[in-house]
Amino acid sequence: MRRRISPVRHRRYWTRPGVVVIVLLAVCYYFLPYDRNATSFSNSLPGSGRYLPALYDDVGVILKTGYGTQHRVSAQIEALGLRPHTVDGNNMIVIGDWAGEVVYGDKGEQIFVHDVIAPVLDSGILGSRANCARAEKYRALAAAVHAGDDVEAMRISKSDGWELDAMKFIPGLELAYQTMPNKNWYLLLDDDTFVIPSSLRLLLAHLDHSVPHYIGNAVGDFRGRFAHGGSAIVLSREAVTLLLGSGSSRVLAVAAAAAASNRQQGITTNSYKSGLAPPLLHQAYVDSITETWGDKLLATTLMRVGVYLDERFARLFNGARPRATRISADRFCMPLVSFHALAKPEQMRSVGAVFRQIDRGQRGGTPSDATSPGFLAPPIAWGDLWALYGRPTVAALHHQPIHRGRDFVGAPGDDSSSSALVTSVTENVGSPEACRVLCAGDDGEGDDAMGADGFQRRFAGLYSYNSKCLAWTWNAGEQTCTTSPWFVVGEDESTGVAPPSAEPASSTTETTSTKYSGVNVALLRQLVGRCGQRDGVSWTERGDKYEFRYNPSGTL
Repeated sequence: MRRRISPVRHRRYWTRPGVVVIVLLAVCYYFLPYDRNATSFSNSLPGSGRYLPALYDDVGVILKTGYGTQHRVSAQIEALGLRPHTVDGNNMIVIGDWAGEVVYGDKGEQIFVHDVIAPVLDSGILGSRANCARAEKYRALAAAVHAGDDVEAMRISKSDGWELDAMKFIPGLELAYQTMPNKNWYLLLDDDTFVIPSSLRLLLAHLDHSVPHYIGNAVGDFRGRFAHGGSAIVLSREAVTLLLGSGSSRVLAVAAAAAASNRQQGITTNSYKSGLAPPLLHQAYVDSITETWGDKLLATTLMRVGVYLDERFARLFNGARPRATRISADRFCMPLVSFHALAKPEQMRSVGAVFRQIDRGQRGGTPSDATSPGFLAPPIAWGDLWALYGRPTVAALHHQPIHRGRDFVGAPGDDSSSSALVTSVTENVGSPEACRVLCAGDDGEGDDAMGADGFQRRFAGLYSYNSKCLAWTWNAGEQTCTTSPWFVVGEDESTGVAPPSAEPASSTTETTSTKYSGVNVALLRQLVGRCGQRDGVSWTERGDKYEFRYNPSGTL
């Protein structure tokens, strides 16, 4: 006799697999990569956006420096096109670990550097912790500066400045909010950071400042993700308001002023009243005397008010110098907002000069020209660096794929912009041609690769080369081949090229440090074809090199 299943039990049979599927999906979601949001952002920002800001009237700039690096500030102000004594008088502040003035510009103008650590210690907000080791290091620096002992002050700044830097983030942001309360955005920059105005403005044009936004180059791991300070940090007004709380932006200023007044009157009691600052802000100042990284402290404090790093925009920010920036295929057409590690003033000025042509039309002007507030200059893409720095055209690379003395892979190390990408090193590679083949294939861009047979083979899937490889470098002395899923534009030195020979140069001229390098021309051709020509931007060929052309002919 056939057994019948009751309706209730029948539903159970169907429910159990459903529950299992739901549980499995939940587990899979939980274990998704922590940086998955970074890949959800499209390759470009379409249109001009709804919230077109005026740089820098709608953006408050916070330049963060130190006593030992104050020489960078002048070059940074010049490179960014800031004018503190005229139009930008209310648009920026400079914060540091000492109070003084920095000379900038051709006329010898001065801008004040605000010591944001002294108010923290003077306010009494740290209580007995104000005598901690980090606070004593600050006091030693302050004493040397006060005594005019520049040698000692520089020594302390060099050895302990990175510790003091962690104490600047929260009070620096508090000072900015106090002095520039009506800004829609706050841009926090290290003194070796450069931002591209057109790219930054386009990004902000798509974001509502009344929503809490925390944006930057995502670093860290599953234990805590935060925006890398050197790559620039962007905060909306709402995010800063949530962080500091209503009326709390004057906590340190009031307490420090009271402490100074008390000292003049011989009163030694603590001027800071318990509960004056919100517990969250109080904890942030306490944490600043032990936290290694100030940018991580900022993220931790923001998380406590429910503001998290938005990783959709992480790939727009960059932690390297322009010539060392790792340009991968997935970023080639994306807007590029920032550079870092421009520690030498001449490096900062050089970068400023390269991008000055893009800075036109970002501040506002008459409605009839390209400088009108409604005009939005085209953003700079990561791949545009190849043309901006005059690197070889695809045709030139096809004709001459091997370059002696160049390194398009770049130096090893994490530049905080492509940590998910790694190089591959192959040993016992006997020639630069063999290294090129490892990256681009045995006929990837040879003389017959452009013919019909080469074209058909390529799309028939008959190539065995690594299609993710964008650049290769062969070390003559070590006989090693390094391939990478990115390329860098590299330095201008040692621009000699070598013929595409299977044999290395003569041993009489070769040195153990000689390198040969090239790029995957087939992939580069595809990338250039995708976004080398777009509204307001074009890559033109000038001889065997690209030239970047910026044509502000209209609005986006």
